[in-house]
Amino acid sequence: TRRVRPGWRIAAIACAVLIAAFAIVMQMLPSRDVAQASVEDFITYRAKGWTVDLAAHDGRTVAEWAQARVPFAVPPVRDRMGAFEVGGVRLCWLLERRLLGVTYATGDDRAVLYVMEADGLSLPLPDRLLGGNRRVAVAQHKGHGAAVWTENDLVFVLVAGEPVFDRILELAAQSMSRHVRIA
Repeated sequence: TRRVRPGWRIAAIACAVLIAAFAIVMQMLPSRDVAQASVEDFITYRAKGWTVDLAAHDGRTVAEWAQARVPFAVPPVRDRMGAFEVGGVRLCWLLERRLLGVTYATGDDRAVLYVMEADGLSLPLPDRLLGGNRRVAVAQHKGHGAAVWTENDLVFVLVAGEPVFDRILELAAQSMSRHVRIA
C-alpha cells in the first residue's frame, strides 16, 4: 500500500480550511444585488426612525437640495404618488456609490424611491411591464417588495414593506401610464 506523507495531509487540510473561510467571508459581505441591498437599507432606515437629511413636502425643494450633493443629474421629484406624499430625502452610500433615498408617506406607511447611477451595477432582468411602457424587475426580499428600472443612466428602486408595496407599485404604474415620471 502507498502511504500519504503527513506534509500532503496538512496541505490538504489547510486548503480545505481556506476554502471554507473564503465561503464564510463571501456570505458576510454586503449584497451586490441592487434590489436586496435597497431592501436591506430600507429595513435599517425604518429601524432608525425614518430620519431624513432634508424634510420637505415639495418635490422641487427635494430635487434642488439633492442636486448640490450627488454627482448625477437629479430628475424631477414628484410631490405625490396617489395618497403617498413626499416627506423628504436622505443621502446614502449603497453598493459603493452615493445615492438618494426619497421618502413617500401616507399615515404610518412609507415607501422609498432610491435613485443612483447605473454605471457598474448588475441589474435584474425586467419581468413585467408597468403603465404600458416601463419595463421593471420586481423582487421580494424579507417581507418587502422592490421594483427596479432604469432611465437614461440612472437606476430607480422603489421599496416598501408588504402589503404597502403592492399599493405603491400600482400607483407608480398609474403615474407611468400617464407618461409622468415617478421620480
